[in-house]
Amino acid sequence: MTFEDQLRASLRRQEAPDGFAARVAARAAAERAASGAPTSRAPAPGRPRWVALGLAASLTLATAAGLAFLDRQKEAEARRAQGQAIEALRIANAELLEIRSRVTARADAAREER
Repeated sequence: MTFEDQLRASLRRQEAPDGFAARVAARAAAERAASGAPTSRAPAPGRPRWVALGLAASLTLATAAGLAFLDRQKEAEARRAQGQAIEALRIANAELLEIRSRVTARADAAREER
């Protein structure tokens, strides 16, 4: 038997023995009772409900602040990009005006030569 066959055989799915789930649940309940851990999701006496509400409010506020910060960053980047686009259009306009004046000057010179 090759290593791969041994590995497949050892990792093959097997059904749990009868009563396995009940034994696990009983053992967990016994350990929970022995440790004194609460069995319900009720707030612990030392932690009032307002602490949980305060934590939830803090997380909500932090998330909102983070989103607002990202929004401001995007707006600033958009303004920078707009400024760069306007500057590029000004440069292109200046270049086109220069080319227009050269073409006009050559056309005028060609007319005068005739």
